[in-house]
Amino acid sequence: HAGVGRSFTLFDRDKFSRARLSAGFIAGPSLGLIIPYRIYRFVPYQGSTQLGYREEASFYDGVTYEDVIGELGLMRGSRNMRYCPGATAEFRLQMDMGEKADFIRAISLHLRADYFYRGVTIVLPKPQYLFLTGGIGFMLGNAW
Repeated sequence: HAGVGRSFTLFDRDKFSRARLSAGFIAGPSLGLIIPYRIYRFVPYQGSTQLGYREEASFYDGVTYEDVIGELGLMRGSRNMRYCPGATAEFRLQMDMGEKADFIRAISLHLRADYFYRGVTIVLPKPQYLFLTGGIGFMLGNAW
């Protein structure tokens, strides 16, 4: 995704507190790559539940969980890859606790929303349009 954002300092360092609190927001367009998940499924011979063969299938070709006997890997379905345009927005809150501006000692919390114009099927057979994620990051280093 590509994005444009803005960062704001909420509380700056002073004599009493060596921490700086800042917030940021990023938004922009994104492009999703949808690759079908390919698996091996068990197909029994007629009249037998124990004997059969395996065949390649897409995860949503009427396959039950009991019939799955292996996976083919992510890139196996790349020939049937589709593109889906979307939009991304991210909000970030960061507390920098470094003693000097040259030292980076920070913790960061972020919340991200990805919206796609066509429904995307991942795990559930029902397509989803909105995906929410979040995370905590720790940053340790020196500024150059």
